[in-house]
Amino acid sequence: MKMYACGWKKYDNVYAVQVNDIKKGDKAEIKKVFKDWNESSVGWNAKSGNELIIFCKQFENQKEWLSWAKKCPIKLSEIKVKSTGKQEYVQLSCKDKKRGK
Repeated sequence: MKMYACGWKKYDNVYAVQVNDIKKGDKAEIKKVFKDWNESSVGWNAKSGNELIIFCKQFENQKEWLSWAKKCPIKLSEIKVKSTGKQEYVQLSCKDKKRGK
């Protein structure tokens, strides 16, 4: 499985991003991508041994968040909650580190 991320708005203009399936060799690179973010949680997949990290950051506005998200060097989808209460996934970045897309 390739590394991927999901982001969501926590409150006001504070956003969280969960980076999944981080292999040991990719951890330093992830820390560089999220150097201006606060690391709020860490976990791992016991079966694969890969980590996941949740980062949080406050942006000036939604436009600033979207600008950052579209430039994210890993595949990133945003989780939005519709007025019906159902979740919707919106792909913001389709970057793939290995293929350079």
